[in-house]
Amino acid sequence: MKILILDKQKSFREALYINLKFATYTMGLDVGIRAPYDFNYNNIEQWANYIDKYQPDVLIFRGGVTTINYAQKNIDLTYDYNVLSTKKIVDACKKHNVTCIFLSTPFVFSQNMVHYEDAICNPINVYGNSMYQAEQIVESYDKSYIIRTGELFGYQEDFINGFIKKSQEFNLVKANETSKINVTYIANLVRDIYYLLLNDNFNYGIYHMFSDGTPTEKEICEYVFDLCQIRKAVVGTTYTDSKEILYYPENVLLGTKYDTVAISREWTDDLNQYIFQLLKDNSVLSLKNNK
Repeated sequence: MKILILDKQKSFREALYINLKFATYTMGLDVGIRAPYDFNYNNIEQWANYIDKYQPDVLIFRGGVTTINYAQKNIDLTYDYNVLSTKKIVDACKKHNVTCIFLSTPFVFSQNMVHYEDAICNPINVYGNSMYQAEQIVESYDKSYIIRTGELFGYQEDFINGFIKKSQEFNLVKANETSKINVTYIANLVRDIYYLLLNDNFNYGIYHMFSDGTPTEKEICEYVFDLCQIRKAVVGTTYTDSKEILYYPENVLLGTKYDTVAISREWTDDLNQYIFQLLKDNSVLSLKNNK
């Protein structure tokens, strides 16, 4: 089996690659994995060319725009990188009979509740709408998986490292304290992807993958700072503090009808494992300056 990873963030591509390689080794699989170092997400016309070039058995990809605020301010660009690019990629997958795995978001929903895989989508912002359109394109292909995840962590540019970086720049770190979220650890996501690919009991379709528990950003930030012994105050904020409340739905949560690796682990356990690895690799920079 050959797997190809396409994503705009180099650190995310690398993290997926490393975790897939590790899972491949520990599970005793014969899998070749490619994450092109020269991938240029700015050139949408070339996205499908990588599929033509490598002709993988499986493709894993996300949309080019992955944040709500940026999408809201860049509507046309978001459409190009999330919808148009997905159309080109899916067409290439159909051409080469490639199994397509599209990583999506809870924000295809907007209601303050838990949403399962068969829930009706109703996005209220540009990002969610673009991802819903992308999902519809992917779903039209009969060899596709749509995996909705919580806030992803396990790579250099994730929100966990964002909190740590802010602690190095400011005496106070702000984090939302009213909206609960799901989180997804890349290491578990990778195991679940293999679980889908290798288990005949799972058909193509939509799946939700996330760690157990629904913390707020403030709870996560405080937990990370405690693990890293960062002595900085965390100040709670709400979306009503700014105009974000108009397009940032609160407590949009995922539920699942399936048993997966991710849901069997508490978010605190996943953070413990991730932070331990960061500290071991000395990836948490200048912690002593934050104490």
